[in-house]
Amino acid sequence: LYGHAGMGKTTALQHIAQQVAIQKYESDFTLILYFPIRDGTVGSATDLKGLLSYYGSDCDIASVEKELLDRRGKDVLLVFDGADEAKELIREGSPNVLLPLLKGGILRETSII
Repeated sequence: LYGHAGMGKTTALQHIAQQVAIQKYESDFTLILYFPIRDGTVGSATDLKGLLSYYGSDCDIASVEKELLDRRGKDVLLVFDGADEAKELIREGSPNVLLPLLKGGILRETSII
């Protein structure tokens, strides 16, 4: 989604993720993860474990990471918000994990918004 600041892109992405997560719409996704790229944890993540740490220490990050890698991201939807505002994180040579994810280098079967 592209548009000027304040047009509702974040709200739209959050709504889509929420509606699919609560199964209001039929989907094949068993896991939906929403990541605001502007968040410091997301923006500084250099690997999948670092990215998953956005969800805090309440979840077992190691087991979620292992499950994602074992399944190669099958039936998973990753929602990245704010890519238009953080282009430096998704350029070649960036140490951030976002570009390898977007290119399918980490979780080949993951769907991404």
